[in-house]
Formats: sequence, structure tokens, C-alpha cells
Amino acid sequence: MRLLALYSLAALRPERRHTILISPALVPLARMLFADRFDIHTEGGPGVAYTHLGLRHTLGAVVSGRRFVYPFYWLMREQRRQSTFRDRLNDTAIRIASLSGRIVLPSRGNSNTYQGFMELQALSAFRTVAVRDFDAQAKRDFAAIGSRLRVQFGNSRADGVLVFPSGTAHQVLPPRWAAEQLPDACFAFHERDGYAGRFSEQGLRVERFHTPEEMLTLGRDARRVLVTDSFPSHVWQLMGERIVVLLSQQPRIRVVHPGFPDEQIVASRAPCCPCRNRDRGNHSLCDAGREYCRTWTEVDYIKDVERLLR
Repeated sequence: MRLLALYSLAALRPERRHTILISPALVPLARMLFADRFDIHTEGGPGVAYTHLGLRHTLGAVVSGRRFVYPFYWLMREQRRQSTFRDRLNDTAIRIASLSGRIVLPSRGNSNTYQGFMELQALSAFRTVAVRDFDAQAKRDFAAIGSRLRVQFGNSRADGVLVFPSGTAHQVLPPRWAAEQLPDACFAFHERDGYAGRFSEQGLRVERFHTPEEMLTLGRDARRVLVTDSFPSHVWQLMGERIVVLLSQQPRIRVVHPGFPDEQIVASRAPCCPCRNRDRGNHSLCDAGREYCRTWTEVDYIKDVERLLR
């Protein structure tokens, strides 16, 4: 999302060419899609770093002069069910530290916008970009970026269904649900994702990928590609009409590109959506006490999935 947002923001604020540092595994695809508007590298000293870590883990670096963006601060605040004394103490410390300019927070009013925009809008270069202007530019860019992907990873429209069911939190697709609703589909996982074993135990067909290019090649001949809210989702959304996005813990406006068609999204029916982002490791439960999101049990949700698979 951050790369997609930067691509559109760079068009709206072309006065300065930016450089972003990313994982080496993402560089070939990122340069193919975005290098005309910003530079992409893997090494160097960033002027500002994005982090999901809190103040306790970054304080030493902040004191030494490094700058960080806490992109999820307001989201976590708004999705917090209750505030403890420790929470309030941490909030106060972060707000005080932010006065130094070494901790940067997004604007609170943008917490319910496309997450890539919300995260990058924290930077001074993009502070004045209005949401409506970003959305309009992002929609213009959507088709152009997607066409570059389709040239290299176009498909022959076979009959198969490919599913990317994983994610870091409770947006994951339940293995038993997959066996009941999509028994003939192929389920794709990153090679280091241990969640794949739970699908194999259900007798489902599992494929592995390492790079984004391998991930896209897996879907070259699929009639439909289903994605949960995860890294694969943000790449596959660009491929357009044969993609179906299955949402659970987050609303469309935060995690789906503004250019992606609404009619190809199955929105969450969970009454507690949006929910707090919690690691799904070790069979942890969400705040409602569930291992998997309630939305997967909703009849209308299942009917929408069936409709989009026809």
C-alpha cells in the first residue's frame, strides 16, 4: 500500500524526487511498476523510518537522533476497547516525544482513509494533499500500473480458482471453511508460512511461493484469484477483473485501493469490524474470543463469495 500511495502522491507533489528503501525481494517488481516516479533501493540511511514498534523499542534510537513514523498510532488508539493507566502513560510519552519531530504521527482525521495514504501523509511533503485529490490520482494510476503487470503476468482464463488465504492477524481464511466452500481450489502460501500445514491437513491442494513474481505466476491461468487482506491482496488488486477481495477485520476504505471495483469486494459482516490487529500466532483469539473472524459464518457473506465465483 505504501508503494502504491507514494506513486500517486509523487504525481501530485512532483517538486522533489523521493527514495524509498525496501526488502531486496520486492525490488524487481517495484522498479518495474514505480521507478518512473521515485527511486527504489535496499541500502542507505533513511531520513525517516516507518515502524510498527512502540516507544519502548525505539526510544534509544530516537534519543540518538533517528526519526520514525508511527503509522498505526491513531488506528490502535481508536480500536482500543479500553485504556489502562499504562496505555495513557504511553500515549502521553509518545505525544511529548512527537514534539521533537523525531516521532511523526499521521493526521488523526485520516485514520479512516486508504492506509497507504494515511501512512505517507504523515510526511511533511504530503501533509497538504487532500484525500479527494489523492483518490482521484490513485484511480487514474490504477489502470496504468495494472496494465504493466498484465503484460508480464497475463492469464489464459482457465477454470481454476487460486486462493491466498493468509495474513498476519485474524483476517485469515479458516481451513475448515476453505474445505467446505472451496474444496477444488488451490491455496497459495509464502514458503515460510506455517499456516499452510493446516490446509494440507484438510486435504486441500497447497502451493508455495517465495518472490512476488512467483506469486503472480501461480495465478497466471486461474479463472478467479481470491485474496484476504494481506500482502498478496495489494499486488493482486492491480490485476483487475478476475480478482475477488475477501474482507473480514478491516473495512474496504482502509485496505483496498481506491481504483479497485467495489463489485469485486466481499465486505465484512462482522459487527465488530474494524477490529484490533492482533497476531494470529499460537492460535491466539481476537477481542471477541474467536480464533477466526465471525464474518466467515455469515450466510450473506458466503452467498456473495459464491456469486463472485460463478
